[in-house]
Amino acid sequence: MIVRTDPRPNATDFEPNYLAAVDFDPPDFPWLLTPARADANGRLRPWLVLVVVDRAQVALPALGAGRPLPSIRLTAQQVTTELPDLAESALWAHSQAVSNVDAGNASAAQLLSTEMRKSPERNISRLVCPRRLTPR
Repeated sequence: MIVRTDPRPNATDFEPNYLAAVDFDPPDFPWLLTPARADANGRLRPWLVLVVVDRAQVALPALGAGRPLPSIRLTAQQVTTELPDLAESALWAHSQAVSNVDAGNASAAQLLSTEMRKSPERNISRLVCPRRLTPR
């Protein structure tokens, strides 16, 4: 399901101008359970988003084996400062295909579809958090 995270766990050398991201396989994962239809522009909002909070502002949950799944509690003010704007969530989710198909080819869409069926490991989905990370 999760094939990569950026930054990787416990990284201390992550560039502060980069954004946190999580890559998934299958390539449709962020939209798989979306109950809504696409908007007038054809954008489908994902059913989940990547949230990165400021450690100094939000108490992190206790983690550990045998414990319930973690959750955080936010004040009304923290909701506006710590969470991404869900109206923009479609902009922070995408899929990526690594292909040798020439985009200028008239049948590129069909060729890409065939290539992705034959090599599913070459396509992923990604959630990106729009919050800049603070260097440690």
